Amino acid sequence: MSITSQNLSKKELRAIFKNKRDSMDIKEREALSARIWDKLYALDEYKVAFNILVYVSIGSEPNTNPLITRALSDGKKVFCPKIIGEEIKFFRIESLSDLAPAGVYDIPEPTAGEDPDFEKNTIIIVPALAVDKKGYRLGYGGGFYDRYLQKRKETVKSHKKFLICGIFSSFATKSLPISDYDIPIDMIITEQEIIII
Repeated sequence: MSITSQNLSKKELRAIFKNKRDSMDIKEREALSARIWDKLYALDEYKVAFNILVYVSIGSEPNTNPLITRALSDGKKVFCPKIIGEEIKFFRIESLSDLAPAGVYDIPEPTAGEDPDFEKNTIIIVPALAVDKKGYRLGYGGGFYDRYLQKRKETVKSHKKFLICGIFSSFATKSLPISDYDIPIDMIITEQEIIII
């Protein structure tokens, strides 16, 4: 990875990684996205998961629509985020048509629905611009996932829960700036490998 976080702020790194990802060829992004999710489907953690909490991708993010469709067809309960004020909540969807065309930041969102039952095996797919080898992610700066995970820190880090980031391999870097409220993820999945933290 040629981008280094040394002496760069999170804001500067966000701009660098976002521009790099936006410059990727669309067909390449789609192909890499499919390879990332194929690795996820093969995991035992996915096979036994009762709940899948997953962001709805926009722009140059790894495309989560095929993941959502596959998880639903596999009989998983799928939950997508909705921004409410300064927080996010996850609501169950039964198809992509349950997502409103444009929520906050023009991200399709569920309007309402069932909350996830964290007593069941759960995978949470979190978005990121970049991740490092310790499992820390560089988000978009809104802090929505950080606040959500902090409030449920003990719950989501139990043995039945996995925090997973699916990301293009060129966005997995050696280190990133860390804040006190950051919660490391459990697993990084790229098109090339699976990294367990």
